[in-house]
Amino acid sequence: MTVGRESGCGPGGGKVAIRRLAWPMLVAVVWCVVAVTVFPLRTAFRIGADEAFEFTKGRLYSDGHRLYSEVWNDQPPLHTMLLGTLFRWTGPTALAGRLLTVLFTAGLLVSFFALVERREGPGTAAVATLFLFLLPPFLELGLSCMLEMPAFALGMMATFFWVRGWERGTWADFAGAGVLAGAAWMTKLTAGLLLPAMALEGLRLARGRWREARGRVVWWMVCWLAGLAAVVGLVWALHPAMTVTQLLGVHFAGRTREMAGMGGGTRFSWMTFWFLGYAGVPALLGVGLRWARGCSGTVLLPFTWLATVTVAHLVNRPYWAFYQLHFVFPLAWLAAVGLKEVAGLAWSALAGGRSGVAVVRSLGWTALLAGLLALAGVHGGWALVRQVHELRSVPSVEEMHMVGTLRSYGDRIRWAYSDDAMYVFQAGYKVPPELGVLSFKRRHGAGFTGSDVLAVLRRYEPEALILPPYEDYSPAWREFLGRYRVVDADERMALFVVRGLAGGESGRADRGGVSGSAAGGRD
Repeated sequence: MTVGRESGCGPGGGKVAIRRLAWPMLVAVVWCVVAVTVFPLRTAFRIGADEAFEFTKGRLYSDGHRLYSEVWNDQPPLHTMLLGTLFRWTGPTALAGRLLTVLFTAGLLVSFFALVERREGPGTAAVATLFLFLLPPFLELGLSCMLEMPAFALGMMATFFWVRGWERGTWADFAGAGVLAGAAWMTKLTAGLLLPAMALEGLRLARGRWREARGRVVWWMVCWLAGLAAVVGLVWALHPAMTVTQLLGVHFAGRTREMAGMGGGTRFSWMTFWFLGYAGVPALLGVGLRWARGCSGTVLLPFTWLATVTVAHLVNRPYWAFYQLHFVFPLAWLAAVGLKEVAGLAWSALAGGRSGVAVVRSLGWTALLAGLLALAGVHGGWALVRQVHELRSVPSVEEMHMVGTLRSYGDRIRWAYSDDAMYVFQAGYKVPPELGVLSFKRRHGAGFTGSDVLAVLRRYEPEALILPPYEDYSPAWREFLGRYRVVDADERMALFVVRGLAGGESGRADRGGVSGSAAGGRD
């Protein structure tokens, strides 16, 4: 059973030949070269909000600490396993972790281009790929050592093989799609946002052929499930301490939702579509024009994906800024379709004759196309320029002088702790495993308080701490910090070092300890 496309709604089917992959492969190679040469992957202190969590988990895993039993983790382990293995080969550097993401992004670009190309042809696929770079935060997350891009890269590859499996009728494609889907979900569960779109696309492609080939369809689903189960089962066998409660509990905990609901910045806003309007407007036109032509099935997959992520983020909290990536892929696809449809209508009207009506139609569609291109060119181009400028201007490790101060203690420090673990990682040390991830969801959903942090610190007695210097510390914290001296500070943090290492040196901050002023509270 081989399934084609609706007549007149897209290019013909067929296998993806090597020559058809030449352009996306070239884009992927160019991406890797630009990422390495243009952006400060080696020197940037931080790219992306959650890099500290991933670097810390990778460092601890590479040193033999077990996830879930020693290292608290509310995410699947596959990315940490890959990153930790890479750290064992190259050493725990930010460059290694970011290059891993760059490679995942290259794979995503190839699979996204190939998926759109099967539906719309190479020209539309190229435009859709260009839109990815115009829509933030694709560029940032394509460089940052975070989970979103690897998870959706694997999910995009899985979707490509799933669609190709229905078109070609080969069990190997379905098995590959299952393996990749399992890998995506074992990287981050949000890759499951693709599942409804995949399911509806499969139902569409199988429509009208169920009776004649239901035996093969059942076999294909068995192959897909077997591939998925093999990966999930293997990963789970390697991490028997991982539980469903750990992966899902804190995300849906009532306290997490309650605290997220107290801040408007942690809720999804419909203004997202306004800010991305230079893609949203042509995307809306693309869906509408395809529906008017009776070809809505060709955009069912990206439209369902867009609807799924919108509903999911409306319902679930918190909503972080980098979740905007979930909207980028379907919007880029649909925006390219919209430009294609308007360009086709303008050309058809022009070729329809020289009558007054034909000329008016041609001018109307051409003006609309020009407006859409201007909208994307000006607003999208400015968004790209702004992203590039911001990423090239992020503070470097050298600018964070406390990292240098901490490094100066060399092997006299075994354990270090910071509320912002990026300081510790960039200095070349590691935090106590139980404190590797102190996220919003752990603090609120899991109820891990400052007293719990202090209890862990008392056990490990780290030689260095990087903490806010002017918090309202409790008596227990003041008693603990009495063993330390402040040897360096900036406007956000202070470096506390045990008195035996600090000696009598003078530094930037008052050596008397910590202030009791009330800029915040730590129980």
